[in-house]
Amino acid sequence: MFEKLSVKYDENLNYYSQLSNSKTSKFSIYSFAENIITDTERYRSLLETLLKSENNILKSKAIKQFINSTEFVSELYGDYEYYTLLSPFLNQLFISDDNEFARDLYIKISSQFKERLTIIMSMQSDEKAEYSQSILNDYFELRSLVEIIQKYDAEKEYVIEEVKELQQIQESLNKIIN
Repeated sequence: MFEKLSVKYDENLNYYSQLSNSKTSKFSIYSFAENIITDTERYRSLLETLLKSENNILKSKAIKQFINSTEFVSELYGDYEYYTLLSPFLNQLFISDDNEFARDLYIKISSQFKERLTIIMSMQSDEKAEYSQSILNDYFELRSLVEIIQKYDAEKEYVIEEVKELQQIQESLNKIIN
C-alpha cells in the first residue's frame, strides 16, 4: 500500500519541482504552495507510518525517495523547518547501514539547530529570555542527533568533533542560564 501511495506523491512532487522558484511567475512553486505542502505532509505521514514496519530495506529506500522528492520544498518551508522535520528518519538510515546518506542528512539537520542556537545565544540577555524554551528544545534535539551518530557512525574522529561542539554549546547555554 505504501508503494502505491508513495508513487502518487512522487509524481505530484516531481511535477511541482519542475516549476519555477520565482515568486512572480504564474507557474512557480509559490503558486502551488498549498498543494505542494499538502502532498509533502501526507507523504511524510505515510513515511512515518512505514517506520513501524520491520522491513529496514524498504524503510531506507522510502526515506531516501522522500527526501529526493521533497528537498525542493525547503524553498517553501525554509531550511530550518524542512530539515528538522526529517530528524525522525535519521536513526532508521543508520540502522539500515546507509551511513553516507545518514551522515549527509545529519549534517543538514544539525547545522540548522547549530545555526539557530548561535543566533539566539548572540542576542542580548533580555531577548534570550523570550527564547529560552526554544533554545532548550533545539539543544535537546541536537543532543539526540549527536547520540544517534555516537551509536552508529563509524567515523570516530567526526563523532568526537561533533561531541566537542555539543559540549561547547552546552557550556555557552550554562553561562546564559546561570
